[in-house]
Amino acid sequence: MASTADIRREIEGLFKYPLEADVNKIRIIVNYTALPSKRLATHARLPNCPKINTDTKKPLKIKEVQSALKEMKKWSKRVRYDSYFCAGEMAAAFCELLDVIETRLSSSSPDETIDIMACCVDWYYRQFSQIVDGSDGIWIFPITRIGKIVAQLKCNYPSHSAWSEFNEVVGDAATWWGVGHLDVEVIAGWKDGHF
Repeated sequence: MASTADIRREIEGLFKYPLEADVNKIRIIVNYTALPSKRLATHARLPNCPKINTDTKKPLKIKEVQSALKEMKKWSKRVRYDSYFCAGEMAAAFCELLDVIETRLSSSSPDETIDIMACCVDWYYRQFSQIVDGSDGIWIFPITRIGKIVAQLKCNYPSHSAWSEFNEVVGDAATWWGVGHLDVEVIAGWKDGHF
């Protein structure tokens, strides 16, 4: 069994390098960060990832991602769902979904993937941030992955017309949440920890 110091170092490593964080460790992080008296709380166990096709040759469609995000939202309605104790599982599932999106980018159209990423940013602010208690910083894991994918798309399609609508969607989400200005450049910076 690992010592408390070893566990603390491992957790610090997850937050120091969030893009490299093992989703299985993200999933259980709250077991180590919760106050000892709270660790025994029972809560719902969530699936590792929402249902989504992982075939890298199949083009990704926004309806498929919206369906997966809707499924995740439904998880928050479970009787034993707890916004704090399920935060790691929800963050890990969102990361798993983003990882699937990333692996399917090369077989998908730029219009569709840029729209999908706008949808993911919007969902992060309007849903994820509402159903997850991010007080332990668990929010860092999905947004760094979002930033990585957006930066990759921006590099591949720097002048694509879909960025205009992307900026509109994420700008509306930012206004709704009250975070100030958001656009493709700001979100691409998330991969490097610029929040």
